[in-house]
Amino acid sequence: MIKMIAVLDQIIGENYAVLLIGEEEADFLVPIKKLPPDVKEGDLFFIALSNEGVLLSVILIEEHEVLPMLCSEDGLPHFVKELNH
Repeated sequence: MIKMIAVLDQIIGENYAVLLIGEEEADFLVPIKKLPPDVKEGDLFFIALSNEGVLLSVILIEEHEVLPMLCSEDGLPHFVKELNH
């Protein structure tokens, strides 16, 4: 199983959505019914894919969870820490 973070790039019609997966932002087309209700473009998700690339699970990352994910142990955002090295 492969676990990654994905962002909802676009909703196509009423049936499909495009997720951008991982640092490479690979396109992944999914049926909209596989996503939580009321999602919108720009939403972040924890996803799990099988080794064959089948979507196993999708969990919406709430806005209040994003900043802690971006911060290192010393409380500085990762990009700030990288700039200081």
